[in-house]
Amino acid sequence: MEFRKLRSASVVAAALISLVGCSSTSSFFRNRDFDYARDSVTQNKPLEIPKSISSDPTITPKLVMPDEKAGMAFTKPEYQQSQQALLPPGYEDTYNIAYLQQNQLHIVDTKLDFDHDNQAKLTIYEPYEISWLLVQKALENQKEDIKLRQIDKENGRFVISDKAVKQSYYVFLAHVSNAFRKTEVSLFDMNEKPVTSKNGNKVIENINNRIKGKTVTQSMLVSSGFGFISSSLGFKFQVYSNKKVASLVFVGDQKTIEKALKQAIEKAGFTYLAYDEKNKTILVKDKQNHSYLLYLYDYTQNGALFSDMSNWRNFFREEQKQLRVSVFDTKQKLLPVKKGRDILVMIGKAIPITKPDDNGKSDQSMQQINVSKTNTDKTDG
Repeated sequence: MEFRKLRSASVVAAALISLVGCSSTSSFFRNRDFDYARDSVTQNKPLEIPKSISSDPTITPKLVMPDEKAGMAFTKPEYQQSQQALLPPGYEDTYNIAYLQQNQLHIVDTKLDFDHDNQAKLTIYEPYEISWLLVQKALENQKEDIKLRQIDKENGRFVISDKAVKQSYYVFLAHVSNAFRKTEVSLFDMNEKPVTSKNGNKVIENINNRIKGKTVTQSMLVSSGFGFISSSLGFKFQVYSNKKVASLVFVGDQKTIEKALKQAIEKAGFTYLAYDEKNKTILVKDKQNHSYLLYLYDYTQNGALFSDMSNWRNFFREEQKQLRVSVFDTKQKLLPVKKGRDILVMIGKAIPITKPDDNGKSDQSMQQINVSKTNTDKTDG
């Protein structure tokens, strides 16, 4: 018992000695009221405002605003009004601004690197589906030495043969993790081993040369089913499909959409026979005299929970009003997804997205794309 008391007293004494020692130093438990007494306080000089020309006319050089000229005054702070005044005379008559903007938006960008084993790695800064079509087109347009033998999309690869070295290769495409607009292309032999030879790397270099700087076309986007394609006519559209149905989805002014849809049907090679306003169906016929019904129906696409905090009536979800088109046979039976999608893709490729030129014709070379890059802009149900 006495030993315990002695030990407790020793601990208390040691604690008191430590506290006293700390309080005697200037580094711990100091009285901060004396900080300013130890160090002198300095105050920076106030900012000096330079004198203006009005108060001191002798200042040089003088920066004087030019006098206002006719047509240069902006009464409304609008971007378009300012842009019109800055553009050279006759600019809109000479150039199509929408075409130039869309051309700049989707020029394909790539990067060619080599890993530590000297294997060529081509990075395409486009989504996987778009990159697949770009590489496929590049392989189909290769020189006579390189021939595309097989398309194996299930395994994400193309089979090619090189006549110069009498050898076959796999051209692999891989998703880059955590990167939506990024795809990697590399070459492997038929045993799925990396190809590091000079001839093999040249194949990847040729693919790079054939796709870098190219423009992603409307046809390519519709075929890949990637996102909405915006037009300068007041609507956007995409071909969407799931396990049950394929649809051509529109968002925008309905009258403009119906007019553009009719033009696209005829341009895609179908005959526009009749429109049933009561049932909202369009009767069309293809070149083989097969008839189909295009059913137009309204659809409300809801966003994620709390995507629109003002929309309490819909449980705080954002709403998007859509017009959808699906394909039925003449007995009003929904076509299988693949067959229906093929028809809608043909029509989607022909939808006008720019205003007609002075001759009343839409320039096919201007059918470039303006794609929404946000995942919320893509139909999911």
